[in-house]
Amino acid sequence: MMRSKRFSRNSAKLVLCNCFLLALAVSGCSSSPTPTFTKATVEEAVPRLLKNEYKQDATAKLVGATLWVYVPVEDMFERPKAPEKYSTKFLIEKNASVVEAHTLQSQFQIKAIPEKEKEQEWVIRRQVSEQIGNAWKVIRRVIFSMHPAERDAIKFLMLVIADIKNGIEIKEMFYYLDLKKVSYSMISIQEYQHRIVQDSGVVLGALKDRKGKHLRYREILMPEFISRQIEYRINLKFQKPEVEQNADIDKEVRKIVVETLRIYGIRDITDVQIENLISNERMVLTAQDIWGSMR
Repeated sequence: MMRSKRFSRNSAKLVLCNCFLLALAVSGCSSSPTPTFTKATVEEAVPRLLKNEYKQDATAKLVGATLWVYVPVEDMFERPKAPEKYSTKFLIEKNASVVEAHTLQSQFQIKAIPEKEKEQEWVIRRQVSEQIGNAWKVIRRVIFSMHPAERDAIKFLMLVIADIKNGIEIKEMFYYLDLKKVSYSMISIQEYQHRIVQDSGVVLGALKDRKGKHLRYREILMPEFISRQIEYRINLKFQKPEVEQNADIDKEVRKIVVETLRIYGIRDITDVQIENLISNERMVLTAQDIWGSMR
């Protein structure tokens, strides 16, 4: 998918904060004492509830332990009346991670640049924000109303919001246990924002596609999720940015990698290689480096 930093940065706050907070406030946090939905009915239930209660189209696909929900909208973005200002302090030329067997490899090319103030160019329209919030509410309602054994069998969720008029798409990949933790206030909304992997960009296949036929529905596995989340956390750290220009970039990237592995308890990764492509320096971390202080 062609990525657009403009859309991914400007949409993150609205999609992850406003829409989820709306869903959380309206739907509450309690699970149904009697299972209402099952894995066998989840593909039918999500679209049906969205259609009957909110007059919205949607498609749901359960592939292995991954639930995909596709929501078509129109004219997703608009120009803000009072653009938010933000600063750019770093240039990310490369940011890629991959997990293979027991090894995680992360490469980055990030450098500090003269600080420049910019203005937010686009925001999500209020109507679309409400549509996304409705999708969140229905997803939570269906999943939390399943029998615990079936509910916990769903490991990952992929919410896809597609502007079928302009060919723009937002994908949000999230781990079910993270959704559960934020719903029961076990983690903060801010931490949850960092745990969702969001991507956005121009996708011509989304044009006029109300059923999500252009998507490649597949099962998300933990190695892919960990790889993408490390990349996303690095982007947030240096695009937002969350650090000053004089920050030790190697140290910050190393911290992100270690914290991500610790958050998800990925102990079967015993070899971590982090490479700075600008300095050509490589950091090699062992299981002792990652877990030593937590044993």
